[in-house]
Amino acid sequence: MNYSIYKALSEEEFYLLAIYTLFSATESDTRKVRAAMEKLTGEPCNEMGILTKSLREQVLIKASNYNWRINAYDYSIHPRHMLPMMLWLFTERRDVISSVLDAVGSTLRPTNVQRLMWSYIISDYKDINTDEIKSYELAQQLEVLLPVVDNANFVPLLVNLDEHDFFTLISSYLTNVFDEEELIDADYVKSLINNYQQSYSFDNNILRLNCLVDLYAYMAYGRMPKELLQNNKNHRIIAALHEAYHGNMTQALEHFKRAVMINNKDSDKGNLFNSARNFLPLTVSNFFFMLTAFSTDTEDGRKKCQTLIRGTEKALTAPAKLLYGIISGGYNNTRIETELTEMLGHEKRMPRVLAALMAMYLGKKNLIEDSKNYEPRWMILRHEARQYVELINEETTDRVFGKQGMLSAIYHKVEWENVLDDLMALSTDKKPAVQELSSRVAYYLNDIKDDIVSVRQQSILKNGRGSAGKPVTISSFVLGSLDYMNGDDREIALKMREAALSSPQLGIADILPYMTNHSRLYVGQCAPYTMVEVTEEMPYITLDRAEGGYAIGSNVPYDKVDNDVIITHRGAASINFIRLTDDQRPYYRRLLSLRFFPLEAEQQLRTFLRTIGGKVEVNSDLIEGGSTLPIVEGTSALIMQMRPETRETYAVSIFVRPLEGGRMRCTPGEGDEVIVDSNGEKHTRVHRKLSQEAENMQHLRNYQELPDAAYDEMRVQGMTLVDTYELLPLLEYAQNNPDRIICEWPEGAEMRIRQRNTATSWTGAIKKNDNGWFELEGTVEIDQGRVLTMAQLMDLAAQSRSRYIQLGEGEFVALTEKLHRKLNNLSTIASQSKGRLIISPFALALLGADDDTDELTITEDEEVRHIRQQIKESSTYSPEVPADLNATLREYQREGYQWMARLNKWGAGALLADDMGLGKTIQTITFLLSKKDEGPSLVIAPASVAPNWKTEFQRFAPSLNITMLNFAADREKVIKDAGKGDVVVTTYGLLLSVKDFITSKKWTTICLDEAHIVKNRGAKTSAVAMKLKSRYRVMLTGTPIQNHLGELWNLFQFVNPGLLGSFEDFNRRFIIPIEQNRDATVQHQLDRLVKPFMLRRTKDKVAQELPDKEEIYQHVTMSEEEQLAYEAMRQRAEAMLVAGISASSSRGGVTANTLAEITHLRQCACDIRLVENAGTDNEKEGSKIVALIELLQTILESHAAALVFSQFTSYLSLIRRALDKADIPYLYIDGSVPIKEREKMVERFQSGECPVFLISLKAGGLGLNLTRANYVVHMDPWWNPAIEAQATDRAHRIGQKNNVTVYHLIAESTIEEKIQRMHEQKQELVENILESTDKSYKLTGEELLKLVHS
Repeated sequence: MNYSIYKALSEEEFYLLAIYTLFSATESDTRKVRAAMEKLTGEPCNEMGILTKSLREQVLIKASNYNWRINAYDYSIHPRHMLPMMLWLFTERRDVISSVLDAVGSTLRPTNVQRLMWSYIISDYKDINTDEIKSYELAQQLEVLLPVVDNANFVPLLVNLDEHDFFTLISSYLTNVFDEEELIDADYVKSLINNYQQSYSFDNNILRLNCLVDLYAYMAYGRMPKELLQNNKNHRIIAALHEAYHGNMTQALEHFKRAVMINNKDSDKGNLFNSARNFLPLTVSNFFFMLTAFSTDTEDGRKKCQTLIRGTEKALTAPAKLLYGIISGGYNNTRIETELTEMLGHEKRMPRVLAALMAMYLGKKNLIEDSKNYEPRWMILRHEARQYVELINEETTDRVFGKQGMLSAIYHKVEWENVLDDLMALSTDKKPAVQELSSRVAYYLNDIKDDIVSVRQQSILKNGRGSAGKPVTISSFVLGSLDYMNGDDREIALKMREAALSSPQLGIADILPYMTNHSRLYVGQCAPYTMVEVTEEMPYITLDRAEGGYAIGSNVPYDKVDNDVIITHRGAASINFIRLTDDQRPYYRRLLSLRFFPLEAEQQLRTFLRTIGGKVEVNSDLIEGGSTLPIVEGTSALIMQMRPETRETYAVSIFVRPLEGGRMRCTPGEGDEVIVDSNGEKHTRVHRKLSQEAENMQHLRNYQELPDAAYDEMRVQGMTLVDTYELLPLLEYAQNNPDRIICEWPEGAEMRIRQRNTATSWTGAIKKNDNGWFELEGTVEIDQGRVLTMAQLMDLAAQSRSRYIQLGEGEFVALTEKLHRKLNNLSTIASQSKGRLIISPFALALLGADDDTDELTITEDEEVRHIRQQIKESSTYSPEVPADLNATLREYQREGYQWMARLNKWGAGALLADDMGLGKTIQTITFLLSKKDEGPSLVIAPASVAPNWKTEFQRFAPSLNITMLNFAADREKVIKDAGKGDVVVTTYGLLLSVKDFITSKKWTTICLDEAHIVKNRGAKTSAVAMKLKSRYRVMLTGTPIQNHLGELWNLFQFVNPGLLGSFEDFNRRFIIPIEQNRDATVQHQLDRLVKPFMLRRTKDKVAQELPDKEEIYQHVTMSEEEQLAYEAMRQRAEAMLVAGISASSSRGGVTANTLAEITHLRQCACDIRLVENAGTDNEKEGSKIVALIELLQTILESHAAALVFSQFTSYLSLIRRALDKADIPYLYIDGSVPIKEREKMVERFQSGECPVFLISLKAGGLGLNLTRANYVVHMDPWWNPAIEAQATDRAHRIGQKNNVTVYHLIAESTIEEKIQRMHEQKQELVENILESTDKSYKLTGEELLKLVHS
């Protein structure tokens, strides 16, 4: 083992490296390392940065995690230097070991791997802990063992690795041998492999390793295996090389091809060495594969050369690609020298040696600075090099590889031969016969504004058009080796070779001159691509009389005069360009820089114009006899050129073509008034009507309001992107104004707008069907011969985002805005079912009289008219509050009661969604009291709320007979016997137990309190609720939508079944457009549909007498220990999320394990004692608990009371312990506390017996009335702010007399801060429908990653 690199270190560098070798600095910080260094050197260590930089540049240490506390990286020993350095210290520098141990003391600790390796070395290689060797940590650091694979002392350790780790280690070791052209003891490595005690299933891996060693032995020593295995790629390579060196090139190529096939299968199976496809996984193998393929001089060999050129693994194929560029003559001298020089400086030895071999082959030894450093070690490479340099002891190579090397046997063309070959190809390739080829080269722009072009091989289809094509690498194109290239392509490739760019790119200017007659240039982001019309304009100068002199004009922009190709226009599917000769360029440069001549220059100008005749095209009245070109009046019509960009967007450009059929495209209303153009027959002057062009442009702007920037991009910059529904009004305008604008489409991409047949009105009819629902029927005539059913029309209208309805591919019908609005109104209330339009009886409330128009007439049957009459009569129904209600309702509460009564009068259910604390309970009790003489009522509530219902009934409606079903001895009898004046109160938890009895009963009124509990349509509780039978239905919830719109559907499926259609139809019509597409129109439609049946009032609007509520976000700084523990947990969670998203899991990276890790991270932000193995003192309070105790002590001093909420009961347990220590009395509720016990605790708190109430968020967030508290503390943020708001409103509700202060304790610089920011977005979900805003929320893997990312 070579220790010279360690001997060359300075004393300070050596001490620092010794510390990193024996200890882990990543578990502490730089200060501890610096302190140890100062003890070792006896001097202040002020240059740690310089020392670490030096060691890092020598690749002796590497940067580990970023240490945010000191704004610097932590460092660790490079894995490949850990064991060599340990061995060096142990064998020759034991004095340093004792010094380092004394200096470090107990401040630093080794990693498990460092401890394991050091113990093994100092025990004279005897201390082996099998469990630790097979541990996960060592498996992640196998690179540590690479330097000692060939050290016999470490064999006992290596053979105790598990099978996967052993195979990975030896494979990596051998790969490094091939990369660095190392010389090793092949027999020793084979014995190590074969002595490994493997399972039967590991036999194939052992075989693979042995065959790889055989390949090494053949290349390094010329040693043939006793037997060659046909199904192993490395043995196939040996066979290929053996045949090649014995002159059997065709057979050799077959062996190489078979090796590639085997390797491809290995790639498909996921085996090691699987990164290469269609080439081989070793650099030197690909080099000889290329040599062999080229030497066959066959079509098959040339194809294999092309395959290798297209290889994407540059590290494995770069020498092979350069070799082909040299021996095929594809690279010119400059490029060869550039790439050889770059490869001679490669970090790995094998590419350097191969580059030196190619340099010697070319006679370019001057590129090799020190030939000794590049002298091959392996026999096969020495055999190839001996043709160019003198090597000793090479007699053996003749017996194995013959007299001559493969490379030297290939004739190398010199530069002048390549030039003649290229020119001969240009002169012979331009033949019509090229049209008979089945493929051709095509050029592609991703965007018309791009300057870089890609190349594809395009198949010629039977109709003469080209296919979308498949990509061709620029390197293959530049070599000119594609057999389907024509003369123009070869000329372009030749120019690129002459440019000798190390990273060639094909520019748009390189190809435009070759695209004018038969364009092969396409544009688009995806197929089908659009062919670009390429036009070359004639450059010219005009010299016209102007005020005070003569103005100089030109179609050549002054700032582009020096360009070889001057692009003057880029449209949606067109490009114009100009070329100047070297003789013309000085005239344009000088004249255009001047721009104007005074009147006194007239005589000199006349003389000048006579002298430049034939050199520059000039048009001027100063030319003797006047201009020779005729002048015509130009057309002022706009040209709107369009092409599909994506499925939903179009590239659009607007210009004028003043000369009909001419080449020039001009910006409307701008530029020279007189231009020179040609329509293919002759050149002519064209007088442009600039004012009319500008008027046409303004007329278009006035018709269709698009941003000014969009029109400017179309008109001036050449192109802009618009979506289909922005384009349709422009098309309609063009169809109606053919004198002002003309449309140009690529072939097969045209869109057409039909005008609705106005001869007859469209009619529909609403009729009751056999199921008690209603159907909307009818047919409409689009135009002559085109008839749609009303269901088809409504479906098409629903899919459209504007008044243009798509009938088919590229075909639309234009509706008036009024008719389109009416169709949208109908589509809101009608759902699709098996091709029919179904309308719920409840939705008839939305069918207004204005749904009839001159264009659309809807007729109704008698049943529809009857229901609508009922709805109309109910709208004025205002029942009095029952006289036996023992309460005085507030005005808004009276309105709420009457609203329920109005809806129920005509058979509709009501969803009361008032803000929490506004008295939904008293409004409902009033309604139930009004129905007591009609029959029994059922109230279903959460367990925490049910007792409160009984209390409230007894207080406000003592005339009702209240039974708590949960406490009844005979529940079946209670349900069966319930009659007039009876109210049965039960819980959601009990619902499943009594489902048979309770669903068979016909109730007068059913009320679901906290109805969002049944929001999930797949839940068993929800299924039972849907089976309940009643005449009237009421739902109460302050949060009808907590997460997504599917919850709203389930609520309405109970309160007004069928109003929102089937879930599948609701998902198609509303959920996808609103949640995924943010469609404000559809959102408004849903709002209109549910609004009559859902009433929501907020405290700030109706309960202004409520005391103020102040929200305070108190950010708590974590201790250093907490920060370190949190950061470790955060990195782990981030890694899991990244892995999940990269694997494209079905939930976008959000798996059960990932969510669990996120929960652990949130717990760690609360208190690191909540996370296992946090490594902290259990007696030390967390920073947030300390802040809580200080806050509560202040609150209690003012004789106030507080509620403390947390979602984690384990966290509440820690808080209880802290309160006990601080002698702060408290009450405690979580989900395990029985109902009766809760009632007693609430009474104790409300009576002032105890000032602090600890409550789990979910158990105490519903139904509790705790108005004695005027302080609320949230210890940790929940994902949904609505849940926190519910908890807060236990105190901030009617009955509260004091201002309420709400504290949110947020751990600083943690996920809690990001959840807090997310709350601002999340809060908008509920208001999405209730307030018609434009956002909804779902948590994705990417969003979780943003929360976790530091």
